[in-house]
Parts: sequence; C-alpha cells; structure tokens
Amino acid sequence: MNKSIGKKLRELANIAYERELSNHLSKLRDEFDAWGSGKISSSELSDRIRKFHNGPARNVYLVHSDSKADWVVARGLNMGLIAENEVPVDVRNCIARTIETFRMIGEIDSTG
Repeated sequence: MNKSIGKKLRELANIAYERELSNHLSKLRDEFDAWGSGKISSSELSDRIRKFHNGPARNVYLVHSDSKADWVVARGLNMGLIAENEVPVDVRNCIARTIETFRMIGEIDSTG
C-alpha cells in the first residue's frame, strides 16, 4: 500500500468515525429536546447522557481507535457511513478483500 492510499484511508476512516458518532449524537439530541420540552426530568436526561457515554460513544471510540484504517473504511462502506463514490477506485481495489468480507458478514447478519 502506497502513502497516498494510506493517507486517503485515514481520511475516510475519520469521516466514518465522525458520521457514526454524529448518528448517535443526533439520538442524544432528541433526549435533550425531550428534556427541554418537559417530557423527561433532568435526572432522566443525566442518566441517558451517562448511558450514551458508557455505551455508543465508548463503542464508536473503541472500534475506531483499535482498528486499522482499511477495516474501518470497509466497515463504514458496509454500514452506509461512506458512499462507494467517496472511495477512489485505487483505494477500493487495495481493500477489496476486506470490503468483501464485510459484505459477507452483513449478509449473514441480515439473514439471521
């Protein structure tokens, strides 16, 4: 793998991280909205923030900090966090086997 592909993989991995975290944060924003409109109490909101921090936020961080960029990008493609057209052909070719592995895992997960 050459330097330019490695650099692009790191950029795409960062995009996947930001998008995945944003998806989870938008759900947390809904909790703030519920609190703001009086639907939940301050203590309930605090509990949901703690659950977010210990759950989705931690999981996203661990997946992205403990994984290689090619794995994160292939996972991001499989999850729809990154669109195919965002990944240059040379990068896709370089990680084709990893992408295929994630597609196979996704098919297995979706069929039970």
